[in-house]
Amino acid sequence: MNNKKGLWFTCALLILFVLSNGFAQGTYYPDEIGNTWRFQSTNKVDKKTIKIVKPDTSFGVSGVKVLIDQTNDSATRFFIKSTPKGFVIHRAVFDEIALVGKVIFNYDPPQIFIPNPLKLEVQWTVKSKAKVKVLFLDMVIEAIYNQKVVAIEDIIVPAGKFQNCLKIMQHTILEVVDSETEGTLWLAPGIGPVKMISQSVGGEDEPKVYHLVEYDVKIEEDKIIVGRIGKITTLWARMKK
Repeated sequence: MNNKKGLWFTCALLILFVLSNGFAQGTYYPDEIGNTWRFQSTNKVDKKTIKIVKPDTSFGVSGVKVLIDQTNDSATRFFIKSTPKGFVIHRAVFDEIALVGKVIFNYDPPQIFIPNPLKLEVQWTVKSKAKVKVLFLDMVIEAIYNQKVVAIEDIIVPAGKFQNCLKIMQHTILEVVDSETEGTLWLAPGIGPVKMISQSVGGEDEPKVYHLVEYDVKIEEDKIIVGRIGKITTLWARMKK
């Protein structure tokens, strides 16, 4: 191999590496502003909407977007930013936590919210503390999120059939208010969340199951990634309503 061919080959590999690592988390959770996912519970009583928007005011960190997870009238806002290591979280704002009300968790330094690459057996933990009032007492509440990718499955929901979805087991603890939940999340490549299950640990309530019924997802054009089985794949901009 002469020097020119060797230099071209090296540059091509470098470009492929940068594109694949910079976009890997996006293939499972596209983060374009305006992306929206709408869900309905199995019993058709509860509705959930997830969307990505710009911060209402200057956050002080460039590139931060807000992922809003709203169930009926209650919402949680995650202030996230895309980095080569994945989406990092700077802040989480809960509209309502039992016995406490509104709570703001700040992550300084920011922590990994969705890692890159996202693949089988990957696991991660996100932790933060916040000062709250519980029954007129000043206390510190700690939120601990443990997640692990446990399987790759095909999922059928009202919005369609999605192949090669990552199945993620979730365990959430809110100390002080004695809240503990277990959940499961399925992320479809190029689409994002398609199914969710959550249940209180030790509670008598039935699990909440949400299925994707409608989505509006945009992906940047002509992104080249390395697929799950090592093949080179091109993802084109798409939108479905």
